[in-house]
Formats: sequence, C-alpha cells, structure tokens
Amino acid sequence: MTLTEQLTCARRELRLRQRVYPRWVREKKMKQSMATYEIAAMEAICATLAGLLAVQPDQLPLFKEGAACP
Repeated sequence: MTLTEQLTCARRELRLRQRVYPRWVREKKMKQSMATYEIAAMEAICATLAGLLAVQPDQLPLFKEGAACP
C-alpha cells in the first residue's frame, strides 16, 4: 500500500471520528477525554504521512514505499 493510499485512508478515518465521536460522547459511549485523544492521534498520523509524502525520495534512503516491516 502506498503512502498516498495510507494517507487517504487515515483522512477518511479522521473524518469518521470527527463525525461520530461527538455523538458517542453525548450518548455516554465514550468519554470526552478519549474522543479528544483519539482524534488528535489520527490528526498526528495524517500529519506524519503527509510529511513523509513531502520528503524527496533521496532523503529517505532506507525507506521504500510499500515495503513491509521486517
């Protein structure tokens, strides 16, 4: 899976959390602190992936897009 595909998925998940978590908090299915944390975590993931995409390939000599972790 490419970084672009991962970022697309992470952004979709972020939008889902932003839409669903407030209702879950109102319905007492989730605490506000957890909702805030989980949304912030996904925002950080999106920022990290976007940052990786912005880096030129020669700046990441050990990184190969789509490669699995050993």
